[in-house]
Amino acid sequence: RSRISQQWIAETGRDIVRVIGGYRRMRRFLIERNERLPLAHDLLVVGGKTGNGKTELLEALPNSIDLEGLTNHRGSGFGRRLDPQPTQIAFENAVAVELMKQANRSGPVVLEDEARAIGAVHLPPPLHAQMAQSPLVIVDDPLPRRVQRVLNDYVIAERQMWIDRHGEVEGTRLHAEQLRASLDRIRKRLGGVRYTELGKLMDQAFERDDPEIHRQWITKLVRDYYDPMYAYQLSRNKRQVVFSGDFGEVADYLSTRTMT
Repeated sequence: RSRISQQWIAETGRDIVRVIGGYRRMRRFLIERNERLPLAHDLLVVGGKTGNGKTELLEALPNSIDLEGLTNHRGSGFGRRLDPQPTQIAFENAVAVELMKQANRSGPVVLEDEARAIGAVHLPPPLHAQMAQSPLVIVDDPLPRRVQRVLNDYVIAERQMWIDRHGEVEGTRLHAEQLRASLDRIRKRLGGVRYTELGKLMDQAFERDDPEIHRQWITKLVRDYYDPMYAYQLSRNKRQVVFSGDFGEVADYLSTRTMT
């Protein structure tokens, strides 16, 4: 079938390479790369609290792999996006391709600090194991800057994407439902009192279309829930922290490191 498809496409004037051995052989090849390639690279892992702009830092570097981008998920209870996540196999294939792209670049490969699972997909075990042993860079911006990033990304930009796809009224409604569902997913960990308080603020923010009320629930969620959780996780982390600073300082450090 692949040969016939290749012939049909060639008749339109395009030459498409056919993989000898088909998909199964390509899949075996990519599995082998996921097992071997992480060990061929020096990795540098970027961590930090919610809203520090870690993805933005990675996007500015050629020597980086955006794992959350490959999974189409932000890696938290609020991480779901409009479109579904890729299958586990598709994600693993994409990781192998990204690792191969880094093969001839100098300097370490930079990744964001991630748990074993990002939403419904899991990191390839060899990559996750090496990340857990790699040097850590911590980005630590002031809380107001972090809250503003979360507001921009999860409320303003995300709402516009819903509106672009479904129209003003329906898109706004679906966006509000998505954020409410995200809050519901962490209800038990929040506790009843905090969950109720955040839910009321979130509902008011959408009812009044008020960015300042959105800022209030985001501040409480980041400061009182996500920050303590990350501080606890970091306290249990035995990796070497090689640098810590605000967004600009970390951007300069990473730019220098990836060129050496």
